[in-house]
Amino acid sequence: MGLASTAIVTLSVGITKALIKLWLDDRTVAIAAGRSIADLIGLKVKDALKKKDTKRYLDQIGDDVAKSVSTLFEAEGIDVDEGGQEAVAREVAIALDDPLLSPQGMAEANLDKDLVAQALMRKYAGKKRSFSEPESAMFDRMLMEAAQRTLRIVQVLPNFQVAALGTILSRQADIHADVRRVLADIQRMWEAAEHNADRRVARFETRYRQAIEDKLNRVQLFGIRTGTRSYPLNVAFVTLEAEQDVDHEETHLEGSVHEVLGQAGNRVWVTGIAGAGKTTLLQWLAVQVARDDLPETLADWSGRVPFFIRLRQFYEGDFPSPRTWVRAAVQALDGSAPRHWVNDRLDDGRAVVLIDGIDEVVEGRREAFRAWAEELMAVYPKVIWVFSSRPLTDGGVELTGVREIALRSMGQAQVRTFIEHWHAAVAEEVASDEEGLAELGEALQTRLRDRPNLRRLITNPLLCAMVCALHRDRRKLLPDGRRGLYDACTEMLLDLRDRQREVPDASAQPLSFNHKRALLAELAYYMLRNGLSVVPFEQMDTQFKRTLPRLGLSDPPDQDALRRLMVERSGMLRMPEPGRVDFVHKSFMEFLAAEALLAAGDIGALVDKATESGWREVYLHAASQTRGAAEAGGLVQATLKRAKEGPGVPHQLILLAFAALHEIRQIEPADRQCVVVAVDELGQPEKLSEAEYWSAAGDLVVPVIAGILDRRPSSRVVCACVRVLAQVGSPAALDVLSSRCSHEQRQAVRRALIYGVEFILGEQRTEYVLRVLGAWLCRIDGPRASIDISSCPPNIGVSILDALGKALAERLRREAAIGELFIAGSCGAGRLLQILCKSLPALRVLGVSIEGCMRHGLGPWLGRAELILWMDESLDSWKAADWMRVVRSQVQYALHAIPGERRRVSLDTRLWDRISRHMGVSLLGSVQVTDTLAMRFKHEWWD
Repeated sequence: MGLASTAIVTLSVGITKALIKLWLDDRTVAIAAGRSIADLIGLKVKDALKKKDTKRYLDQIGDDVAKSVSTLFEAEGIDVDEGGQEAVAREVAIALDDPLLSPQGMAEANLDKDLVAQALMRKYAGKKRSFSEPESAMFDRMLMEAAQRTLRIVQVLPNFQVAALGTILSRQADIHADVRRVLADIQRMWEAAEHNADRRVARFETRYRQAIEDKLNRVQLFGIRTGTRSYPLNVAFVTLEAEQDVDHEETHLEGSVHEVLGQAGNRVWVTGIAGAGKTTLLQWLAVQVARDDLPETLADWSGRVPFFIRLRQFYEGDFPSPRTWVRAAVQALDGSAPRHWVNDRLDDGRAVVLIDGIDEVVEGRREAFRAWAEELMAVYPKVIWVFSSRPLTDGGVELTGVREIALRSMGQAQVRTFIEHWHAAVAEEVASDEEGLAELGEALQTRLRDRPNLRRLITNPLLCAMVCALHRDRRKLLPDGRRGLYDACTEMLLDLRDRQREVPDASAQPLSFNHKRALLAELAYYMLRNGLSVVPFEQMDTQFKRTLPRLGLSDPPDQDALRRLMVERSGMLRMPEPGRVDFVHKSFMEFLAAEALLAAGDIGALVDKATESGWREVYLHAASQTRGAAEAGGLVQATLKRAKEGPGVPHQLILLAFAALHEIRQIEPADRQCVVVAVDELGQPEKLSEAEYWSAAGDLVVPVIAGILDRRPSSRVVCACVRVLAQVGSPAALDVLSSRCSHEQRQAVRRALIYGVEFILGEQRTEYVLRVLGAWLCRIDGPRASIDISSCPPNIGVSILDALGKALAERLRREAAIGELFIAGSCGAGRLLQILCKSLPALRVLGVSIEGCMRHGLGPWLGRAELILWMDESLDSWKAADWMRVVRSQVQYALHAIPGERRRVSLDTRLWDRISRHMGVSLLGSVQVTDTLAMRFKHEWWD
């Protein structure tokens, strides 16, 4: 049995009072123990009507939380009578009224919900003396669950503001939906662990899953008004695209990242450039596994437990053994895990291990990391292992049997979605939307369409977030170029944020923006040289001491005051753990380190290390910050000399110098030409992941790629060239794609061309489709037209299909009247039909796979055409009768729903058999069943 109704009511009151204290976030409310709910609300809300509505609003949430807790007491309730349950609930309600459960108590516990709940348990342990053993166990469990759930629910409530209380109350339905979602997540976690016979193990696993979600379901968004606060990851997360570089076409993987992960096996290495979203992806995976709320493509991951390991935490000493993984993930649960729990999860394969930041392991420790990872994978072969890093070209780590996939640059669809999610995440934190955040997001979308140079710079989530923050904080004014973007963000975080908030400088002599920037630049360069991602306070203080004398301050700040200023107020540094600091994002460290490097004249050191994974982005940042043509020429000439004479990998060095040309503001024409000649002599791009470096030089690369394509290379090279030209996206690049690739027959190349649509901006998209894809996408032979969208992947996106459809509609409109149309491929065919229908007034015959027209229907206009339907192989997986009812209704509609002449419907034999078998009845009217007509498209018009 669950809790008695009287106990639920008592518990609900205690939870509601705790919610009030936490939500209103006021010291006078927090210390007002013993008061009624109405009195507590009255301390902040004076309006009688709003006070009543607020009480009703919080009462409902308190009831929901109390009822969710009650479902967990099926076993405990057997040995505790109704009176005992009410007594336990009464004592729990008293404990929930304690000042420990308040904003002040949370701050003292470093915002850790488990620590707060454990402090309550210790403080009220004496209350159990009058309880029986079953009642005592129920008290412990009820207090822990009620406290943790209350603290989690407060996170989804909007910030309380008296002035905006009316707005908050008007959103009750939305907020209650969020509360119910959180409670459903908790219940799902419990059920995922409940099958375990040991209830203590099941309880710990539930707590662990909740703690993982609490800790990792946050993402930082930068800005003056937003600061570097964290927001719900499930609001801000955008599904990215991933791919495997083309080796063998039959094993090529591409699509949304969770689709690729679902096909890549149980050992995967996710790579991506700086800011590509690797850590965010691993956090999202950990949260979804913890919730057991995974997409269908990751169904094999269901029922497992996530272990998230940041390698930057282990920059020295041994890499962590499984028994320390709970502490590494959730410090508050250290020591409370049942013995051998982690090893048991690994032994039976019920685990997903996510290891983030291989590139942050210093080169001298990478062999030790490889041995550690190989040993773990050999001992626990059933576990799913996911690693992440930037691309490693400097060697040191080769993991056996691990399949590497790369995160793609963000296309237009991802950028558009990210901007929507970013503004939605900010809106979650404001009580009233006076700014019009949705309209602000639309304005940014428009500005990016009008400024393609800036849009091409936004290739990853970090840069997209920076642009969103700058657009909001600078009142829609945006900088140009990589350097302008990072300069603006640095000034925003280091200076403007505090000045606009009128926050006083804590140091004896106020530090200017340039002073703070110089201090952080020297710290960043020190960390870069020593391969450090995190440094203790002592090392940071030492670097600041060395830099301060060079700043010319008459009264240097006190060390403690300077530390507080830089860590607490700069917006650039954070404390991942007590006594240690790192940069809020490694890209900011690299940008500032490049500044210090140039100031020190260490170009030789930069060139020597340029191909190492931790230095490539520094090289590009340094190129963007070069001071004049002489310094820029010295950088590229030193790079070319090192590529020609030094040991290592000249390929990467020349590509870096080539990419740097796009970042450099001034350079002599002769120096630029030297780089272009070196690239021309270099060879050809071999991997899709190299496209970032080739395309970074803009139109300079176009004649080089044209020469490579003229040599008719392999499909692997052509795919890489297509990606380069699509990312350049200029008219000159479009001319090369049209002249060299528009008649390609190889499927791998056609896939690359389809994906290239995402990188083409504005009106050039339609031109790209017509000139580059049109030759094989749409073929017209007199009154017959055939369209092949079989190369379009399932996740191609509505925006791409719209571009394809509009381009094809425009072409068909210009041609002679089309009487017969056949469409090969099912992905998006229904959407395509909707777009094309007005362009085909003379249509008499339509041939399409039944899956292709399923989701959007055949539409009334198809009543005028003979319909030829066939079944794709994918239809074999359709088992449910409701799908077949849709098929039947569509065919019946084409036969009978349109007045006038009855149209003929031709089906292939397999489709007819499937409909008859699943429906148990034959279709009304005469249907011609034939293999020949259904396959006319493939056999007659396409070959």
